[in-house]
Amino acid sequence: MPLTTVLDLLTEALVGIRVHRLGAPVPPEMAEHALTQLNRLLEAWTVDGRIVYVWQELLLPLTGALTYTIGPGGVLSTTRPLAIHEGFTRIGDNDYPYAVIPVEVYNAIGYKPQGGYAVTAIYYEAAYPMGVLHVFPATSGGVLHLFVDQPFSSVTLNATLSMPTGYSDALTYALGRREAPTYGQQLDALYLEEARKAETGLRRRAHQPQYASIRMPAGHVPTDVDWIYTGGQ
Repeated sequence: MPLTTVLDLLTEALVGIRVHRLGAPVPPEMAEHALTQLNRLLEAWTVDGRIVYVWQELLLPLTGALTYTIGPGGVLSTTRPLAIHEGFTRIGDNDYPYAVIPVEVYNAIGYKPQGGYAVTAIYYEAAYPMGVLHVFPATSGGVLHLFVDQPFSSVTLNATLSMPTGYSDALTYALGRREAPTYGQQLDALYLEEARKAETGLRRRAHQPQYASIRMPAGHVPTDVDWIYTGGQ
């Protein structure tokens, strides 16, 4: 996912509304004002349901449990993820990838306490206030590297953001629209149209399922755990 710094995002927004010159350092007072407006924008989007999230890597030591809670006060105490993507278990110097499966595939596993060397599949139950991570097989030892979407509503000037494609554009244009009146700038039709398209794309993405699924062979319904190792062959 694309990486950007908050300062880079602010700079691009200010350049886009023609109140700052490309390549020049942003004056501190201008940067601080834009940062305040960005945090207000993030707060407003969170309130009306347009949750902005960042991509993070979380580390979870494996203890042999079948489930792990994720959220404030959980086994993995952090902001509750919105979704978890593919990652891996690191054992020594070796990495073993896992697949993210939907609930219907997880429910079809016949014997869930099956032990194994490394996690090969996970199902994430995005419950509230804490999510529940179901792992298969139950593995003791090694560290699970989880790549997650986590919501956020405020940033600092020096923060580095890792956001899904489209989020950076939507935030940049929206911030530019907020900053323009401060400098007496009238935004042209092209800018406003690009801002509209970026925000529309963001809304569409927010309504897409936030998990990866495994495509099973046509007509095949798994009845036990062996399909995870054989791929349904």
